Formats: sequence, structure tokens, C-alpha cells
Amino acid sequence: MRDGQIDLHEYGRRLERAIRFLNAHPKVSKKNKEKTLQFLERLKAEGLSLARQTGYVQRLTTIGVHAMARRYVLKYALV
Repeated sequence: MRDGQIDLHEYGRRLERAIRFLNAHPKVSKKNKEKTLQFLERLKAEGLSLARQTGYVQRLTTIGVHAMARRYVLKYALV
């Protein structure tokens, strides 16, 4: 964690695990994986907490599974 904080809930490991799960998931399209990881980089640049980053990756993976079933591509406002 930053500033000497203890990662009591291990959000660093949770985020790593969520990213591995996203990349390994066969029901999430390559394009949606790329978009999710781009969005994660933006969250990091904005300084969002690891807990919030982890939550977004987990939710977007779930949405990506459902989007693949309907052949949608996730769109994010990357300004």
C-alpha cells in the first residue's frame, strides 16, 4: 500500500487475481479485455483505491461475459 499503510484486506492480491481471471476467461472477448485493462490504467492514474479498482475489474469481467453472449463491445469514455 502507499504511505506505509497496511493492506489488511489484501486488495493488491485481489486485484492481481481479478486481472488474471479476466485475462484467462474464455467468455470475455479480446477487445473487452483490452478495454477493461485500459480503464484500469485510467483508474490508477486518477489515484483510485485498490479496493475500487478491484471492484471495477470484477464487475466489468461479469459484464464482459454477458456482453460476449450478446456480441457487444464495452465502451468507455476514455478522454
